[in-house]
This record gives sequence, structure tokens and C-alpha cells, in this order.
Amino acid sequence: MRFFFRSGLGCVWSGSPTADEYGLPFIQPSKAQNASFIQGANFAVAAAPAFPVEFFEKNGFVNYSLLRSSLDYQLAWFEEQKTSLCNTTAECIQCFSKYLFIFGEFGVNDYTLLLLAGKSVQEVTNSYAPQVVKLISEAVEKVINDGASILAVAGQPPAGCVPVILTLFASSNKEDYEPDTGCLKEYNGLAMYHNSLLHQEVIRLRGKYPQVKISYTDYYYPIINVVKSPSLYGFINTPLQVCCGKDGPYNFNISQNCGMPGVSACPNPSTYLHWDGAHLTEAAYRYISSTWLDGPYADPPLKNLHN
Repeated sequence: MRFFFRSGLGCVWSGSPTADEYGLPFIQPSKAQNASFIQGANFAVAAAPAFPVEFFEKNGFVNYSLLRSSLDYQLAWFEEQKTSLCNTTAECIQCFSKYLFIFGEFGVNDYTLLLLAGKSVQEVTNSYAPQVVKLISEAVEKVINDGASILAVAGQPPAGCVPVILTLFASSNKEDYEPDTGCLKEYNGLAMYHNSLLHQEVIRLRGKYPQVKISYTDYYYPIINVVKSPSLYGFINTPLQVCCGKDGPYNFNISQNCGMPGVSACPNPSTYLHWDGAHLTEAAYRYISSTWLDGPYADPPLKNLHN
């Protein structure tokens, strides 16, 4: 979870390309020593799930300890740091009206951990996706009750187009892949279902809190656009291959990740959609951020939230 100061230029997204556009620096982790909230705060942690980490450990879905960074921990960190900004409810409402609160694409790591634990895509879709969306919705409502009045809630990217998913869950059946993208159908279906539920929750929260502005921001279709027609968006390399990786049909090897010895990055990352097996390139995020700021893949566009 992140929040950013809302200047006269309008609201800004959490991605550094958009922050750069408005002259904002990269936001350091807000639990770091001497962290400053002058231009925003960042409670996000890589691979953080929406479910409490204890959920995965106690149910035997993982056989190792997870980093204590799930959504509930991030909300607790926010509560700890909130006192440095405001003390009373009235003060917090006045203070937080100046900020855009951003909830990233929670659920991606939940579903990946469940799938790796042997759960089927159907079970994850039917049994766990509604629970994940409920947790996200409750977290959004929590910060609204703390005084937030401008929020962006992000959906999920097409999981079936992510190289790590394509590698871990590769199929010998061609029918399992979308003919126009080469992505795994079931996994994209899971992301679409999650996004549909989440968008419905955003609409529900708007009705419950009419004084609050909430944008649903979509990762899915901007990425699908690039996968289907990469050259149209300036990506000239094979859209499912990674820039920083080694071997395999997607230039991705689960045992030789980006940053490891012998693994090198491509010389032209701006022409790739994927940076490594799980993350996009800055050029990709720049394109996505433009569709969020101005539309059409944010409901409403982020630039409209400050009006």
C-alpha cells in the first residue's frame, strides 16, 4: 500500500515512471530509518499476499516461513506511522484528503502460493478469489474510515502471460493456451474473475461512501494489448520473453534468476514487456501508467480524481 501527496498537478500513481512525470522522487520504504512523508509513503513489500502470512503457514501451503509483509501487516505499519501525520480523527481526515492512496495488485502472490501448494485453478478461482477480494475491500474501507478520500485500487495482470507462470505450469496440450496470445487460458481466467469481483467491490464502496473518490485501475488489458500487438506500443521483441534471464522458451529459468551469476540483462530493456520472470520493464509500466492517468484503463482516470 502506498500514498502520495496530491499536488496541483493532479494525482500520481505508485509507479516510478509516472512519479517522474510529476517531479516526485522514488518513495523509499516508510519503515526505513529517517523515512520522510513529505512527498508520500510506501508500505509495499515484494511478494506480499492479501491473506495473512500465518494462513499459508498454519494450513501447510508453504514449508518455510514467509516474510511478515501481508496486507494486514502493511495496514498495521500505516497505523503506527499515522501518528506522525495526525492525532485526531478530524486532523487525519483533513490531512489524508491531500493524498492518493494506492492499493497494488494484491492476490497475485496468494494465488501463486496456493497453486504451488497443489490447489487447482478452479478451486483457487471459486474458493479463494472471493476471500482475497473481501480482504482487499476491507482494507480499502479501513483507510477510508481513517480519513482517506482519494484511492486507486489495482486489479491483477493476466497471470497466464507471466513467464514464471508459463514456465511453472507449462502444458503439453495446445488447447490450454490462448491462440492469439500464447498465454495460459485458465490462469488468465482466474485473473479476470478476480478483477470482476474487485471492480464490483469498488462500485459498492463508492455507493457506501459517496464523498470518497475511488478509481479501479486495470493491469489486465494494457498488458494483453502489448502481448497481442507489441510493435504497436513500441515493444519489438517477443512479448512473452524476458529481458533479464537465461534459457527456456521465455528466456527464463526458475533456478537462474535475474541477478544471479551468469544471468545477464538485455541491452535494450525498453523494447521488452517483461524485465524478469515476474516483473515488467519500466517501459511497460510507463505505458500502463499512461492508461491509468488519462484512461481508458482506469475507472475513472487518475487525473480526474483531483477535480
